[in-house]
Amino acid sequence: MIDAHGIMVKNAMLINGDYHRMHASIQSLIIDMFKKAKIWAIREPQNMFHGLVPAEILRQYCDQHSIKEFIIPDIMTYDHPHRERSGRVMLQRRIFEVKTMRVDSRMSKYNPRNPSRRAVEKRVAEIEAHYTKRAKKLDATFAAGNNSNPFLSAYKSYGINGIDSLVVGHFGEVNKEFKQLICSLAKVAAESQEAGNITPASSTDHKRKEAYALFMKRFKVALGCVAIRTQTELMIRRVQFIRRTNTRGYHSEHGNS
Repeated sequence: MIDAHGIMVKNAMLINGDYHRMHASIQSLIIDMFKKAKIWAIREPQNMFHGLVPAEILRQYCDQHSIKEFIIPDIMTYDHPHRERSGRVMLQRRIFEVKTMRVDSRMSKYNPRNPSRRAVEKRVAEIEAHYTKRAKKLDATFAAGNNSNPFLSAYKSYGINGIDSLVVGHFGEVNKEFKQLICSLAKVAAESQEAGNITPASSTDHKRKEAYALFMKRFKVALGCVAIRTQTELMIRRVQFIRRTNTRGYHSEHGNS
């Protein structure tokens, strides 16, 4: 591969490439956060439509030959607490998609001419549109003529209106939804019985505030370290592919250095 600055080498999808490793590391960390908050999380569930789509239509969906047509989010929760404006707490089913980002050679994702539009937020819009498009395609394939749009309706029944996007950028930055999730998980974790003794504070209210701050710090530091470490390891592992000239690239390809 020829790449004067190493950007294309870093972004290339190699066989058994590092992107899957990066994605899995962040996915595992998020599941650990859910565990701290005592929320049951499932990794890559294949049954997100069960109980939500009519049995006959669902059977056709499950019997299809290609798994590529399945909609499989990265994480699903059944008992995710959500506080409404009235103060009442409800348990929701939610689905999450984890994505990582890198600086591309054309600077279309990280555009220095438009710094106000963050790359991670642009990626969120793409994820939501992709999931909606796939749900509509399932309706057209397995429920043609059904005006209730069973797959799209089932998809939108999760969370507020479908997928929750968790995007980690090239520099360790995250999108707004991810920040909100970290805050909510820290609050839930701080209210657990086990969290009552993790700080030396004397009063119960003070204990909760200290526990919340501690969980917030732990979650943020862990996420930042994983994001930067995986990006750095990715670049280090691919240094061997970088060549500054076509001639050197040719000799490297043919095993001469």
